[in-house]
Amino acid sequence: MKLSQKQPFPLLETLECRNGILQRVELHRHRMQASLSALGFSHVPQVPDCTCPGERVRFSFTYGEAVGEIRCMPYTPRTIQRLIQTDVYDLDYSLKYSDRSFFDHLIKSFPLHHEPLFVRDGFITDTSFSNIAFRKDGRWFTPDTPLLAGTRRAFLLEQGFMEAIPVRVDSIREFSEITLINAMLAPGEVVFSVENIVG
Repeated sequence: MKLSQKQPFPLLETLECRNGILQRVELHRHRMQASLSALGFSHVPQVPDCTCPGERVRFSFTYGEAVGEIRCMPYTPRTIQRLIQTDVYDLDYSLKYSDRSFFDHLIKSFPLHHEPLFVRDGFITDTSFSNIAFRKDGRWFTPDTPLLAGTRRAFLLEQGFMEAIPVRVDSIREFSEITLINAMLAPGEVVFSVENIVG
């Protein structure tokens, strides 16, 4: 299943903005270029300046060959109490589409503070808003089968903070903890025991 791309601004980018300074901009620019190329666009717009006040702001914008809507929101990590294994089968979210209706509809069916942990063909992928990493013997490992290869994930892999490996559903209990990571979330900000993952 492919999400909708038939709109002027089919893609979405979300960056962390700290005191007016965008973080890890080059990784976001690289993703924009690769995503637009995959969709057949020839022009890559500039990343807008962040003029949002605040120490920690979620800065997002839709885009195609031009920038669409820009949003700024003060950021507070979500409260997540439990992850629920959820099969995604043929969902294609290899690009960060601005159409997130699939995820929005799914989340409404979950209890408060519960989040899907997506599974494809028996392998762990992502949550609806983050990549993930598992801790084992003091080291961090991220699934090598993400639905979307995020920019923070790429940064942490480049820095050697974690390693990408296959993570099967039946191997989750080999790890001790899981942490959620995305453009706004650093490892350890949202972290809990793998006992909080249910099938």
